[in-house]
Amino acid sequence: MKGRERIFEILDNVPLGIFILSKEFTVVFWNKCLEEWTEISKDEITGVNICDRFAHFKNPKYFNRIKVIFEGWPPILFSAYLHNNIINTPLSNGQMRLQNASVTALRLEAGEIYAIFVIQDVTDLITLLKEHKVMRDNALKELLMRQKMEERLKENEEKFRTITSSAMDAIILIDHELNVSYWNPAAQEMFDYPSNEIIGRSIYSIFPFSSCTDDVLMALSGHAQRHHSTGNNKMIFLLYGRKKDTTEFPIEVSLSSYLMRDNRWTVSIVRDITQRKKMEQMLESLAHYDSLTSLPNRVLFNTRFNMALEMAKREKRLIAVMYLDLDRFKFVNDTLGHDIGDMLLKEVAFRLQSILRKSDTVARMGGDEFTIILTSIRDVNDVTSVANKVIEIINKPFYLKGHECGVGTSIGITIYPHDGDNIETLLGNADTAMYIAKKDTKNAFRLFTPEMNILAHEHLKMEVNLRSAIKNNEFLLHYQPLVDINKKKIVGLEALIRWNQPYLGLLPPMKFISIAEETGLVVQMTDWVIKSVCAQIIKWRGNGVPTPRIAINVSGSYLRQSDRIDALGKMLEGLNLSTECLELELTENIFLNDSGIISNNLKKLSEMGLYLSIDDFGTGYSSLGYIKHMPINKLKIDTSFIHDIPNDSDNVAIVTAIVAMAHSLNLRVIAEGVETLDQLDFLSYLHCDEMQGFLFSKPLRPEDCEKHLLNCDFYNETILNAATQTA
Repeated sequence: MKGRERIFEILDNVPLGIFILSKEFTVVFWNKCLEEWTEISKDEITGVNICDRFAHFKNPKYFNRIKVIFEGWPPILFSAYLHNNIINTPLSNGQMRLQNASVTALRLEAGEIYAIFVIQDVTDLITLLKEHKVMRDNALKELLMRQKMEERLKENEEKFRTITSSAMDAIILIDHELNVSYWNPAAQEMFDYPSNEIIGRSIYSIFPFSSCTDDVLMALSGHAQRHHSTGNNKMIFLLYGRKKDTTEFPIEVSLSSYLMRDNRWTVSIVRDITQRKKMEQMLESLAHYDSLTSLPNRVLFNTRFNMALEMAKREKRLIAVMYLDLDRFKFVNDTLGHDIGDMLLKEVAFRLQSILRKSDTVARMGGDEFTIILTSIRDVNDVTSVANKVIEIINKPFYLKGHECGVGTSIGITIYPHDGDNIETLLGNADTAMYIAKKDTKNAFRLFTPEMNILAHEHLKMEVNLRSAIKNNEFLLHYQPLVDINKKKIVGLEALIRWNQPYLGLLPPMKFISIAEETGLVVQMTDWVIKSVCAQIIKWRGNGVPTPRIAINVSGSYLRQSDRIDALGKMLEGLNLSTECLELELTENIFLNDSGIISNNLKKLSEMGLYLSIDDFGTGYSSLGYIKHMPINKLKIDTSFIHDIPNDSDNVAIVTAIVAMAHSLNLRVIAEGVETLDQLDFLSYLHCDEMQGFLFSKPLRPEDCEKHLLNCDFYNETILNAATQTA
């Protein structure tokens, strides 16, 4: 305290006004000179907030300047802020005095920072000057104006430092010798140089000379190019910055220059664009590469093909385009889940890349479809060799999260210039050839031929007409009797759909069912068949016609629709029809891709009371385990096994085994395609339960079928007519 008291004692006797403020703006010292000027005693003012007694201190122009002293800024900077500022100070007696005030920081005990004000009263001096004409009025005004200008300049300096200190971008002032003269906090953070290490150093310390283009060098040297300017003299460049540890990173630099005191200065605003570059690279990747497999996508595929096409035209070379579609991928995806499906697609992409040259391109077009561009091929043999390698490598098992998966691939191949000279034509041709490969055998490749386009157009036309047929109700049903050998009577009917095509006439299912399956239209067609059969049963019963169980063919697509299974039961209940009036015929292949949904729905149908049978038995799924576990009531032997019996020994053995196996499992057996008495006799010998075929009746219109249902002697008349024709 003695040191502080000694300082106060000295200041108390100085012939200038001196007071000291704490960081709370309270007065801690007030000397005698101020007591005389203000008529405010030391005891009266000590501990009082200066703003409460002198309102002008509340003015931000003064308040903010004083406040920063307590925030650790260099005292020399702030002593200049109020130095030689003439302010009007109101006194307690109401008078106004002109005072020249300066302020600086003062450290007392324990390092505490205070603000010390030194005030010179110039009221009397200025009055004397004016009264004695020592100074002209204009000179006085000039003096006062100069003081105000200095104050404004210092205010602008303060604003500049305040703004640049809070700026997010690095702001660097470069002098005419290309050295750094100012460096804001953002620049320090960006480049890791503190101000005392970078001020005075060459700008090329942070803008590596090697990354500066000629335009940047010219802009820095003052020879700016107008066409790079975004304004009067503001230019923006992309280059690399260098940190203190020599790490380089991408930056965007805005340069603008101005002249001051015959020297050129440059203001550089620098922005770190590392994240922006990463985002641009990510967007570039998203735009041109598949996010799952990292293969080129359709956009990049088209770009690379056009480049390859231009080169092939110049060098008169061949290009091959291969279109791949994975076989059984949907089964893997539905059965094991989308995660396994995605892993499978990644592995397929890896395998394809492993067998191709760097000059070739493999791309993912979407889903499970891939394309390959083969460049610099000599002939078709080169292409077929690659196709065989692709099939071979895709056929190898995939081991994914403990699961062994097996898929194949169907490939369509087209060649430039034989099959087309642009990407649209060639891709379309490859797609067509791929469709033919998948339709024929799957897991194979087909080279495009012009005839394929004819088939493709016919297929497309058939699909369009089929959609129109559903909308225009162009279908009708025929019914073929199912005959019980022991009872010698009709015990069932099979409903067979026909398409009454306006231009092609009456078409059997084999002409359009496969297209309906591919397009998913088969589900809507099945809905129509079921409703039509139910309506026919009601009509026949209303006319007193004895109506047996009617069999309807249903596809795996329909059996996967759980909502339709539920709707079927509600519809039969609403029509007051027993579920026993219907029999659903299923193909063996529906069990091949069963993920559990079909099995559950079959059990639900069986519990509802519907009769279930396997159609075309022996031609599809090789495993017989499903027969034991599924609620199947009947097996239907395919007509291909019936055709040559009893003369074909192989078919005889097969049919004999099927009948014996079915009976051992308590299943009824029906043979379809029975056309001769010899076939009838042999099947009767095997105790085959039911038969269906032209021997008894071809598929009939409802009105013709009704006559057979009403004929009690139908069986005997049929056999007699057949025996007569044979004789």
